Formats: sequence, C-alpha cells, structure tokens
Amino acid sequence: MSKYEIPQWVKNLAWQVNTLIREQNAMPIFRKQLRVWRQEHRTRYKEWRAWQQKRREHVERALRPKTADDKALRNISGDPPHPGWKPSWQELPIPDHRTASGWAVIDTTRADWQELEKPDAQDGLHLWVPPELSWESEPQDFETLPLVAERALSEAERYLCLSALHDGICKGVERIDPWGVLETKPKHIGDAGVYAQYESKAATAPDDHRGPFESFLTQIESDLKANMPEHDRSQQEARAEPPETSDGSSATVDELVTLNQVAPLTGKSKRTLERYVQQGRLPGPDIRGGDGKANKWYWRTLRPALSEFASSKQLPERFPGSQII
Repeated sequence: MSKYEIPQWVKNLAWQVNTLIREQNAMPIFRKQLRVWRQEHRTRYKEWRAWQQKRREHVERALRPKTADDKALRNISGDPPHPGWKPSWQELPIPDHRTASGWAVIDTTRADWQELEKPDAQDGLHLWVPPELSWESEPQDFETLPLVAERALSEAERYLCLSALHDGICKGVERIDPWGVLETKPKHIGDAGVYAQYESKAATAPDDHRGPFESFLTQIESDLKANMPEHDRSQQEARAEPPETSDGSSATVDELVTLNQVAPLTGKSKRTLERYVQQGRLPGPDIRGGDGKANKWYWRTLRPALSEFASSKQLPERFPGSQII
C-alpha cells in the first residue's frame, strides 16, 4: 500500500458512521457536538498563545537586560534568581504569530545581540525560567489529531474524529460539517478551514488510531441509543421489523448482496464498482469472500453510497433480489 492510499479500515469505519447517523437520526447531534468542539479548541488555543507570549517576554528580558534581575536570568552557572526556577533552553528566533512572517522581530545585527558572550547565541540561549514557563508546562493539547496517548478526549472531540472521518471519506452523501465546504483560502480560514484540516488528518490516520476510533463509535452509538426518547425507540424497533411480502410471509430487509447483483441498479459494471471500492467511494465488504466466493455487503450499508451512481432513479429500501439476478 502506498503512503497516499487510504486504509480499508478507515473507509469502512467512515461508512459505519454514516449508517449510525441515518439509523439514529443523529445529524443534529453530530453538528451540535462539532460546534462545542470548536469552542473548546478556541479556548485551548488562546491559553497556548497566552503562554507563548509570557515566555517570549521573559526571554526578551534575558536578551536585552535592563535590571540586575534581568541579567541574572542568563547566569545558569549560578543559583536561580528565585526558589523553584529551572534552567531552560530557548531556540532563536522565537515563533511569533503577531508578525506577517510568523517570527519575532529580534534583529541579530543589533549591538546588544553582537555583544552576547555565549558561542551558541546565534542559535539560542540558556536562561532561568519560573516553573509555569518551563517547556514541561507548555499547553500542548489544543490539537485533537493525531491522538496523544496521555490525554483523554472530550465528548466533543470524539464526535470530531468520527465527523471528520465521515466527511473526508463518504462522497455523495450529506456532510456533517455545519460550516460549509471551504472553497477558497482566505487570509483567515476560520471554522470551515480548521475543520477541513481535520478531515485530512482523519482520512490519513495511522493504524494505531483504529482501536480508539472504533471505541469512539461504540461509545457514541451506545450513548445515542441510551438517550433516545422512548417514542423514537419504539419507531426504530418497528422499522427494524421485517416487512411482510405479498403472501404475508416475513422478508429480510438487510439482505446480503454482491457487486454483481447491484451493478444493474446503477448502470455501472461490476469492474467499475470494484474500482470505486478500491478508491473509497464505496465501503468495503461486510463479509469478505475468497476461495471462489464473492465479497458481500449489507444492502443498508451499500445503498447510501450507491445512490451517487444511480441519480436517474431512487434505489429501493428493500433490495429487489431475484428481480435482477
């Protein structure tokens, strides 16, 4: 598999999210949780930016000392200026999003820079910092993906992972994205742009994210079912009952089908549909074949994705079975 190929488990999981949303009528809940995540993301990002600003100001005191306390910041061989302070290394120049270039305006041609005695001054410097400005205290968890084992995700972040996975993979179905697809790249990309970045991250998630992603889906599905109003739950159970055929016998709605069986409904060949599976435009099989047996899909899993290729007519909720075989 090339490094640009989307893993099959990613494609399958994305379509499972699509099925969950349709079965639980959960689109409003997913969109609400995405807005909650965005607010959480903004809050954590502001905290990180505030920490960066405080550390930057502290480093600039050491670079251009005005008082004896400022000069003591670079005296690493001596005692710390205050109890509990730690030695720290700061690379230069300092990242600063306030400037157009994204770097702090520290002029290395200035006399006060030239007079720095440390031989490593061109790359950075050692200095004393208070505990809250040490690298160990830097807020680093404002990004959700890639996953970090040391941090448990919030409920809204779990919804983000599955939503981004769904919107990045499932084509031809309704998107969860409440902000709209980003068509241009303005100076400030805003909510739509940030979300689009997560779509890319989710679609290219490494294999060690599979377990957590699947657990997110299991937990969200459990929560949705537990919080479903009794009336809606009864309706859903009724919809799950197999309908009766014309002779009054029970018929199975969620039939297993092959690509050869569904191809006539779309006007596409079996080979074309197989290619769509490879490309992620169709979900992977629910039951893999082999030894001469064909791959099989549940009709309810395959039908939403097939709708993209059958625009001339509505695909039936119940697979027509022997009518086309």
